[in-house]
Amino acid sequence: LCVEFAISYAPFGPLAGGWLTGKYKRDEPAPEGSRMAMRPGPYEHLRNEETFAALDRFAEVAGRRGVEPATLALAWLLAQRHVTAVVVGPRRPEQLEPALAALERGVSQPGAEELAALFG
Repeated sequence: LCVEFAISYAPFGPLAGGWLTGKYKRDEPAPEGSRMAMRPGPYEHLRNEETFAALDRFAEVAGRRGVEPATLALAWLLAQRHVTAVVVGPRRPEQLEPALAALERGVSQPGAEELAALFG
């Protein structure tokens, strides 16, 4: 909608409650202290095979590019024409590293399109 009307925006929750970090696994409970363990409601709809398959493909692409999935997700957002800033919410200092790496990494337009296609 924002793209259609040329409206810029700052996405909130860019890692989808941790889903784009690779921390949630099929048939495993959510890690203690994670958003899915503490407040699963907003993200429970993601717990399905389609999501896990897309996340597997995303992790493979991140691995081929030599970055963590979180870094690639943030770099993809920063490559979007209408994104003015990305709101990150690290709870621990080490969780800020993917955001810093994303600023240096970047994603080309063809790369951004490839990543978007992973999630249909």
